[in-house]
Amino acid sequence: MKDIWMEVGGSPCVVTVSDDYGEAVVNGRTWRWEWHNYLGPAFVNKDGSSRKRIPGEKHPVWKALERWEKKRNKEAKP
Repeated sequence: MKDIWMEVGGSPCVVTVSDDYGEAVVNGRTWRWEWHNYLGPAFVNKDGSSRKRIPGEKHPVWKALERWEKKRNKEAKP
């Protein structure tokens, strides 16, 4: 587990995310994220720091993330 310090509504907080990590190349750009089962993806930079902005809801990275999540869930089932 890893703690990420962030602000929510202007107040500091700590979000603990799992060490599960995914990435995908979309339109020639590598997108990286850390995954938490409750909160979903936290997009990160190459160095692991939090991205300042997340992709919009229609960005093609979300389809790539959905494929990654389905594969991850399939592999996790006994």
